Amino acid sequence: MLRKLSVLMVLAVMLIVVTACERRDLEVYDTGTARLHIYTDWETDYGEVPSEMTLLVYGSDNKLLHSIENQEDPTHTVVDLKAGEYKLLIFNGNSDIDAFPSLKFENLSDYEKAAARAKMITTRALKNWDQGTQYMCDPLEPFGCAVDTILITQEMLEQNYTFVNYRDRDKLEKNYTDISYYETVEPMRTKIEVRVYIKKGFKYLRSMEGNLSGMADGFYLSRVDRTQETGTLLFDRWSIESISGEIDKGWVKTTLDTWGLPFGKEMAINREAADNVLNLAFLLNGKDTRGNNTFTYSYPVGKIMKYLTPTGDAMTKWEALKHIEVEITIDGDWAPELPDVTPDESTSGAGFDAYVADWEDGGTISLGGF
Repeated sequence: MLRKLSVLMVLAVMLIVVTACERRDLEVYDTGTARLHIYTDWETDYGEVPSEMTLLVYGSDNKLLHSIENQEDPTHTVVDLKAGEYKLLIFNGNSDIDAFPSLKFENLSDYEKAAARAKMITTRALKNWDQGTQYMCDPLEPFGCAVDTILITQEMLEQNYTFVNYRDRDKLEKNYTDISYYETVEPMRTKIEVRVYIKKGFKYLRSMEGNLSGMADGFYLSRVDRTQETGTLLFDRWSIESISGEIDKGWVKTTLDTWGLPFGKEMAINREAADNVLNLAFLLNGKDTRGNNTFTYSYPVGKIMKYLTPTGDAMTKWEALKHIEVEITIDGDWAPELPDVTPDESTSGAGFDAYVADWEDGGTISLGGF
């Protein structure tokens, strides 16, 4: 009898266990997805619609979540996102290492550290006057970017909750809420014009070069700020402006796109004169009594760089980062006086010749580098 009871108890326990292990279908649901439409205005500030653009989407931890390249319509890009906070970074072109001849990207996987920096010039032959100075590339191509932080709340997606059984989870149809954002791309270049008045020896000038130190070597994309690290720019494309009736004095000038002034140095009040040094080298069409035909001049110009805008240096820092031109003028007591030289017959026809017909009537001519 006892044995029969034991068997019955075992069967009862097994029945309880089997019953307890029965699984009921669990419900799963989709909380909704934002179909984000990014409409990008390239023309207002940047100036033109590029052939390609890149959208980078970062999470609240600043880590990269999505990288989308758009060649079909750079004015409209779509990305699907769940509720949360996101950071957007938009720029023209793509992030490939060779996408831009003059810049390279760094740390694009981290929003706070993402940067674009100038590549270095590697093809320049050594020159005596600048002692092998290393130059960064100037922006050879347009570059612009836009940044934004967006918040997609669950309330924006609440009406699209969808429930299904767990066993049917693969058949779950996602629901999308269309949300639009509008971004304006800003150009990331600063144009610098350098004008130099030569008050003596203009007639001996054959060609010239120059450089400018203390300029930003790129910018931090997420902050739309220039870098604090600096480099040196090469000026090797100059033009001559003569003064009517004069042959021994005149102006030389050059214009160059740059990465701008470094972060914290945008305004003149925050710059020291020596923060930016302009070096000029003049190659003359003859030699002086010591046998020299190349003459260099150096100017600390950090305090005399002026913005060519209606508000001048009274502009805000943000205005100083947009649509600006900076002018450096060397004249007055700083104006170089080039030495007298004995013209070299072998240089006839090379470089600038101040004795060309009607030159004294005034005019402009290109002046090459060394």
